[in-house]
Amino acid sequence: MAIVLKTPTQVARIARAGRILDTVIDDLALRELRPGRTTAEVGAIAEKMILARGGELLLKGYKQAGIETPFPSGVCICVNEEVVHAPPSTRIIREGDIVTIDVALRVAGWCIDTAWTVPIPASDPAKAKRAIALSAAASRTLRHALAMCRAGVRWSTIAQSTSEFVRSEGCHLISGYCGHGIGEQLHESPRLAFSSKDWTRGGEDFTLYPGMVLCVEPIVCEGKEPAGLITLDDHWTVITTNRAWAAHEERCVEITRTGCRVLAGEGSLA
Repeated sequence: MAIVLKTPTQVARIARAGRILDTVIDDLALRELRPGRTTAEVGAIAEKMILARGGELLLKGYKQAGIETPFPSGVCICVNEEVVHAPPSTRIIREGDIVTIDVALRVAGWCIDTAWTVPIPASDPAKAKRAIALSAAASRTLRHALAMCRAGVRWSTIAQSTSEFVRSEGCHLISGYCGHGIGEQLHESPRLAFSSKDWTRGGEDFTLYPGMVLCVEPIVCEGKEPAGLITLDDHWTVITTNRAWAAHEERCVEITRTGCRVLAGEGSLA
């Protein structure tokens, strides 16, 4: 499928959706993510926020090939060893956990998709050390990838450099899950994988051009050796087999001639 370049007007509409999503990010991270809450409670609050601000829940009811059960929530909330796609549940958020929230919404026909990781504070600073370290490594990895995103650069160059960078952080990138283009649909071409057996295969690599709107999403996992992955009985939640923790950071960006502009989640990159 061809990569569709967005006009300035279309990018502005995506950015508008991004500003709404930013308010959800800020309110959840600053006010609602706290020890003692279940992920189901946080998920319900997130859905109400999105709907109250004029957003459409893109993830709720989402169907994926090979999975009979549609996704049951408007957000994914992953804790510690949960890598991706965890529906909100009775799991209790505890001091020192690391929590990733992945939200996608549509406003006036245009989609936005962002994931961000929050280390949960603990009364004992030592208890929070693991989450803080992993969250910081994930943020640095994302910044490394975005710093390379500009017109004329091959995606494979960014992916390979980012994979090398994350190893210098004592971590690795989870393979098998990709970023994507976005616009009037949640998932558009191209796919943005951070690893490939053969970058010359069709659809694996591409050159960045101005007007592309892309969701760049490295998933950083503890340890330099790749963790095994399994999917739980809910058909969605993916966890590491060795219980290593993961942190998923995703930003939607517009590619420009000189770099990229973050359309949602820019404040959480500080």
